[in-house]
Amino acid sequence: MKMNTRAIAAIAAAAMAVSSLGTVVSAKGWEQSDSGTKYVLSSGKNAADGLYIIDGTVYKFDKDGNSMGKYSGWTKKDGVRRYYKEGAAYTGWLKNKSGQRRYVLDGYLVKDNIQIGETQYIFDSDGYLSGQQKLAISADCGTVTTADDHITVKLTMLADGHESFGALSQLERWEKGEWVESGLGEIPVTMELHSLAKEGDSEELTLYLHDLKLTEGIYRIPINNNADSVGIFSLDGAPIVSGEPEAEHASTYAIFEVNE
Repeated sequence: MKMNTRAIAAIAAAAMAVSSLGTVVSAKGWEQSDSGTKYVLSSGKNAADGLYIIDGTVYKFDKDGNSMGKYSGWTKKDGVRRYYKEGAAYTGWLKNKSGQRRYVLDGYLVKDNIQIGETQYIFDSDGYLSGQQKLAISADCGTVTTADDHITVKLTMLADGHESFGALSQLERWEKGEWVESGLGEIPVTMELHSLAKEGDSEELTLYLHDLKLTEGIYRIPINNNADSVGIFSLDGAPIVSGEPEAEHASTYAIFEVNE
């Protein structure tokens, strides 16, 4: 399905360009001229001097209306910033000139914690990386489509001497930089993981979605467990939180993306 085109007015910030999202407009399409590639709006005028989202991709145009290609950088809409790389919402690490690291998920800055592989990373309120810990259990469930009626989650033990019991609970959705309750209710499955006792042990769980009717987006399922946390450490190796079973960041999350 073809997406609407949304105009974006560009504004300059001190260190980088941050663009402010505008109103929804219709458009006529691309044209090639002697001076370059242009995009013609429904008004007959060319997109110019700013950023435009065209069929889901962000493009930058100069003051004469020539396309400068797919945009990389920050945008801003309703006070919420979003990062794009090569025209698409970016997921991955960013580093500033001082070497401080931040992480964006679907373009939105993470300001709490996020697990990547076998590690959980902790960020401060400004989104800068402040600590990390190795998870006791990792969860991998890959990509899901809106047509799927189940998710397969592979749980793997990452340290010896633990036995875990947990319950899958409320689905949460990634919305503009925050995890919020999806409003779809709880996954109707309870699990007991008796087999996860030593490093390398793994078990696959099938979670039936039934009538949840997931739409496109990024979701997570908290897996509460009583496995000992390995501990949360600052970047210089100093402990922040000891390895208590109920430590704030001890739980594993099964994170998955839903596509059409």
